[in-house]
Amino acid sequence: MVALLTSCRRDKILEVLIFLISSTLVNSQCFYKDDSSKKLSPESRMSLYRGQLEFTLHLFNEINKMVPDDNIFFSPFSVYHSLLLGYFAAGGQTEQSLKRSLKIADTLDKINLMTAYKVDKTSRAMNNNSDSYEFTSVNKMFVDRGVNVRQCMLDVLSAEIEALV
Repeated sequence: MVALLTSCRRDKILEVLIFLISSTLVNSQCFYKDDSSKKLSPESRMSLYRGQLEFTLHLFNEINKMVPDDNIFFSPFSVYHSLLLGYFAAGGQTEQSLKRSLKIADTLDKINLMTAYKVDKTSRAMNNNSDSYEFTSVNKMFVDRGVNVRQCMLDVLSAEIEALV
């Protein structure tokens, strides 16, 4: 019974977070000329997971081809999320290349992907309140102080962007 109440409470909190995050993203006009014209998709989080899984399997296969007899330790999660931060900031050909490499669905726009990313990050943080589970990820995008970063990107990715000295 307690687990059911906790699950319902967590779902309600996630709904509120989705609303708050999406309203911030939509009002910021950060990714497109008219961000508010993009409809928020409830499928975006599953699409994020699907792309991450496809990317991970592809990465494992490629590394295994290159060094089939060696043991390699790395985090596909960190690789994916680091490149995802680059995708959020990218445009033009770089954006398209990262979108293909990260296995992001053609139907998934940056606003929905960013919302899914933020909800997923918040959900992981909420689940860290257990003695039996801890997940820490410190992926950051380091930007030279001389590079002009749009304020909306600084607002949306404040925890992920850090200026280089």
